[in-house]
Amino acid sequence: MRKNAIRNRRAANAIEFALTFPVVLLMMGAVMDWGWYFSQQMQLSAAVRDAARVGAMTSREAGPAQAAEQRLMTQIAADGHRGQVYLDVRVEGATSDQSLHVGVAIPYKGPLGLVPVPKQIKASQSLRLEDQAS
Repeated sequence: MRKNAIRNRRAANAIEFALTFPVVLLMMGAVMDWGWYFSQQMQLSAAVRDAARVGAMTSREAGPAQAAEQRLMTQIAADGHRGQVYLDVRVEGATSDQSLHVGVAIPYKGPLGLVPVPKQIKASQSLRLEDQAS
């Protein structure tokens, strides 16, 4: 009688494992997808912030927008992003109070594709230019 109880318990454990394992695996995959998405979003935000800072500290004669764009493209290439990159780098405002706006959008596809994520990762930053007329 005792052997039957042990055998039945083992069979029940195997069935429980077979039923819960796919759900746990799916949840782990979803966490990995979302974690990767947020990691890529943070990397892009840091690159845009860095490019805006470099551009804002560049003199007007040297071209702050070009300096920011060059820094951003270098950073994006270093992070391993491939594909179409949509840039929006411009100097805005009146002559005495200008700011540099840096924006970027890159296509994104999750590693596993288990959860819905946006098709693009976007980031933008605006900083006041350091080289202002007094």
